[in-house]
Amino acid sequence: MRELTKRQQFIVNQVICAHRPLSIKEIEQRMTTVYDISRDTIWRELTLLQKNGHIKSAGLGPATIYYAVSDLLLPIDMESYFIKHQDSRQITKETNSVFFKRLSQTNLLSDIDVAKVNHGIALYRRNVTALAHDIHKHEWERFIIDLAYKSSAIEGNTYTLLETEILIKTQQRAAGRDEKEALMILNHKLAFDLIMENLSCYKKITLDNIIDLHWQLTRDLDVNSGLRHHAVGISGTNYRPIDNELVLREHLERAIEAANKKGNPVEQAIVISGLIIYLQPFVDGNKRTARMVANAVLLAHNIAPISYRDIDEAYYKKAAILLYEQHNFHHYGRILLDSLLFSLTNYTVKV
Repeated sequence: MRELTKRQQFIVNQVICAHRPLSIKEIEQRMTTVYDISRDTIWRELTLLQKNGHIKSAGLGPATIYYAVSDLLLPIDMESYFIKHQDSRQITKETNSVFFKRLSQTNLLSDIDVAKVNHGIALYRRNVTALAHDIHKHEWERFIIDLAYKSSAIEGNTYTLLETEILIKTQQRAAGRDEKEALMILNHKLAFDLIMENLSCYKKITLDNIIDLHWQLTRDLDVNSGLRHHAVGISGTNYRPIDNELVLREHLERAIEAANKKGNPVEQAIVISGLIIYLQPFVDGNKRTARMVANAVLLAHNIAPISYRDIDEAYYKKAAILLYEQHNFHHYGRILLDSLLFSLTNYTVKV
């Protein structure tokens, strides 16, 4: 998940989204519509991108063509990608079986990322060990409030942070708010309780784990439990998830297998949550379930859970669309990684 300059991101974005190799002339034509740039500078950028492993080339001289190494982790320039209407964007044709296999074989975290995470985990565990019981209760409550508020807000819930705090602490519901909004928030707490009571079960995710957490998050909200058995559409994209229940179950099990193959629990959390969002296995509540499953994996490995408190909701939704349309994990992975690093230094939720 290496960061690139805006100009480099633009080049990589063009190569990925073309779904075919591009010549230097084609890249130059696309670059000069946005940047005042010479061909020599474009050559230097292409050489640097090849050296750093972002793109590959074939051929010599003017006949050289450029293509993406892997679209899983390369940063896509969101500004140029989403300037196109959804009907104009090309969606990857790669099959899910190939996608999941590549994902299970790809390291999502760079060596620098791993070093930052390991340092954060060590600091978090040291802080948790020294935590007094009464402070632990306060910290647990503070995290639940942040998580329930932000996760619900992503879904359009109108409760404020203060109203969420009052609801969780006193069960007092905000006047003028829809009853289901309060239930959505309280369900986050119940789902978190379920995780904490069954921590050892989440070191290796199962289909039952996911279904149970979904049920807890959507209980009393008029959402059918269990895997969906009909097609669903997603706002903002022409991507259509699998509509056959049996095939959906098979693909979800493959997604779980891909996640469980990860030796690093942070990568495991990123993969399983991303693929739940990608497959949309439930009629509703998929993103909430994905966020909670990620936390279940982290907590099972004595790692701080993620509150998502500091994420930008529009960026989160665009990252999900890039997962749908391009099988790209860069932006989604970056959201979870940065949010985890925040949690490791800001929460002490004792397991």
